[in-house]
Amino acid sequence: MSGEPAAKAPRLILFLAANPAETARLQIDQELREVREAWEKGRQRETLDLQVATAVRVRDLQHLLDSRRPSIVHFSGHGSESRGEIILLDDDEHANPVPIEPLAELLRGCKGVVLNACSSALQAEAIARRGPWAIGMAAPIENGDAVIFARTFYGKLADGVGLAEAFAGARTQLQIERRAGAELPRLFGSEEAPVVSEPPARPARAPARVELALYQQGLEDPDAAVLLSLCLVTDEPAALVAEVASWKEALLRAPLLPAAVKERARKASLAALFAEPLLRPQLLARLAVTSFSAYAYYGVGGAAQALTAEQREARLSYDPILHRLRKKSEPLAAVHSPRADLAALVGKAAAQVAREESRPALAPELSPRAGRPLLELAAVVGTIAARHLASAAEDAAADFETIRTRLRFAKDIVSGKIHTRDKDPLP
Repeated sequence: MSGEPAAKAPRLILFLAANPAETARLQIDQELREVREAWEKGRQRETLDLQVATAVRVRDLQHLLDSRRPSIVHFSGHGSESRGEIILLDDDEHANPVPIEPLAELLRGCKGVVLNACSSALQAEAIARRGPWAIGMAAPIENGDAVIFARTFYGKLADGVGLAEAFAGARTQLQIERRAGAELPRLFGSEEAPVVSEPPARPARAPARVELALYQQGLEDPDAAVLLSLCLVTDEPAALVAEVASWKEALLRAPLLPAAVKERARKASLAALFAEPLLRPQLLARLAVTSFSAYAYYGVGGAAQALTAEQREARLSYDPILHRLRKKSEPLAAVHSPRADLAALVGKAAAQVAREESRPALAPELSPRAGRPLLELAAVVGTIAARHLASAAEDAAADFETIRTRLRFAKDIVSGKIHTRDKDPLP
């Protein structure tokens, strides 16, 4: 019987990847290849093992963690820039943001987590509160920068260096190769002495107040193929506006865009940006992982055209506002619309809610000027939905896939048929 101590089992790195079809293509294959090559060249590569799972759905995650029990979880994919959530797949392989606190709880048993995804520092910080060290990105990160960071970080771990040195080396390599992305990664926690703490207790609070931007199409056109009202709703309007503003900034920094396109983009509205053939694919990819909710009321074809002006107004204007005012779980803080009669429309709906519930009338703020960026985004989303409803063209259907998971509710104003995101979604 040998007196030699048993060899320590290698630390398992579980490389998880998700790139929903409606999101921008990432260099996941390149990232995985370079991570694997760096690991194989490491002087102490036998201390690490690497396993891979791609196209990861939300429902797959817990099984993967339980069955493989990794020391380090690496995620390669998209992050939600407004909320800091990572994006996995739903059962239909569309983008599905994962809530921050439940994911942090799920990863509690790991030693470390690397989130190689845009704006993932908030999620990394929540993970580190449970004990593991965690690395996240403080802002959007370019594909090439993500590859550089991962390749260098795991190469150093395979050489036997500690966490802090590997992290510092990977950031230094970013400074050498891609100065613009050098300060994006952030490390939370410590390999040597993790501090476990429960997430801070959250005091009971009132329901989140939301803002609504109303986009309407075809109401005054008796020959319109599609009648549509789209309510874009968000409980973080400032973050959503900032994220949309960042789209243009990112496009203007893109090295391969022609100067003429960039010059037009500088002063263009959001709708005009989406109309640019070279910009549209990039903007649709960003739209697919942006956090907001949409509610649509629509009518198609002759039956919709046969509605009277009063019926159109009731079903496409009054009913959507009334529906939102009735939602106690999401009280309205503001309504944005270019309609001259907005105050009268909202006041009438608020008065009905007050009568139904025997309480004072609700009074959301009416600020169309302050809500202009939200109105522009609602117009883009509404135009995509209306074009899909009016046309069977493949490109219209492809564009609609980028907003499908954001469309929580849709109602046919002629038949009364209701679609929800999770049950009988709009085809």
